[in-house]
Amino acid sequence: MLTMPYSVANASPNRSPFSVLHGESHTKLYGVWMAMKSRCRRTKGRIDYVEKGITVCSEWIRNFPVFKKWALANGYRSGLQIDRRDNDGNYSPKNCRFVTPSENMSNRSVNRMLTIRGKRKTCQQWAKDRSSAVCPGTFWLRIHRGWPPEQAFTVPAGTFLGNTAVAKRKSSQ
Repeated sequence: MLTMPYSVANASPNRSPFSVLHGESHTKLYGVWMAMKSRCRRTKGRIDYVEKGITVCSEWIRNFPVFKKWALANGYRSGLQIDRRDNDGNYSPKNCRFVTPSENMSNRSVNRMLTIRGKRKTCQQWAKDRSSAVCPGTFWLRIHRGWPPEQAFTVPAGTFLGNTAVAKRKSSQ
């Protein structure tokens, strides 16, 4: 006689016989897994993932224990968020990592990237950089007003720019 595992034999009539009862549906990591899958389904306000063709890999889509094992082996802890290294890539072990919320915000396709001193970072990362000659607010204001990124970052506050494109633009207004 073939016997089924207790969890399957005693599953509710509405539950698929292939469902796995793992007892972790109320954990934060389970919420991360469900949110990841939800982003890849067409729902109001979340069509960007579907339009880009972003999916969850076959290893993870229906198998929370496999996702959990990968997550714990790859740095998951409470307070971190799942992030795709390549924003156009799928959710998979090779493309995912766990990062802080601010790191996750820096890896968005809508971020404005600036190259200063040969390094490429987001505006937010440059604004917080301690080697800047100005405070973050001044940096943001200068970028918004059209300053070249290198000057916005390196020219000390209160310095007259003289004959620059910014100074010319201001005088023509």
